[in-house]
Amino acid sequence: MFVTFVGYLALSWGGAVLMSIGIFFPAFTFTLLGHHFFNRILDNKTIMPFLEGVTAAVIGIVLVTACVFLC
Repeated sequence: MFVTFVGYLALSWGGAVLMSIGIFFPAFTFTLLGHHFFNRILDNKTIMPFLEGVTAAVIGIVLVTACVFLC
């Protein structure tokens, strides 16, 4: 939203649209082009346990961070 706002301040509605496209287009392109590659990784029986461990670690870090801020 901030990038869209900055684009609006710079070039009005056209700038807002251009900045929004510029911020979202790479993410969508990466997802569409890399979909096949990431599916192959998820089917790999060697890498999948590692990714599950990383997922658990990230959840733990988020919970610890939330406890530090809220407790």
